[in-house]
Amino acid sequence: MLAHMIGLDCAGHTFGSRHPEIERKLLETEAFIAKVIKLMDDETTLVIFGDHGMTEEGNHGGDTILEMRTGVFAY
Repeated sequence: MLAHMIGLDCAGHTFGSRHPEIERKLLETEAFIAKVIKLMDDETTLVIFGDHGMTEEGNHGGDTILEMRTGVFAY
């Protein structure tokens, strides 16, 4: 299964990376991931990664550290 959690991305582009809406979307996304983990069996691997970083203004596509850095999580 592949899922794109678009809400956090949209919030970043709309409000910038330091806006309170980002924290709300992060918590919402974290709650969704927790539900998925709870439903997983012991034979399933979950990999979560970001497709790009973002400037404080909400932009990406450049070659700055903020735009290229992203996270990865495996469970």
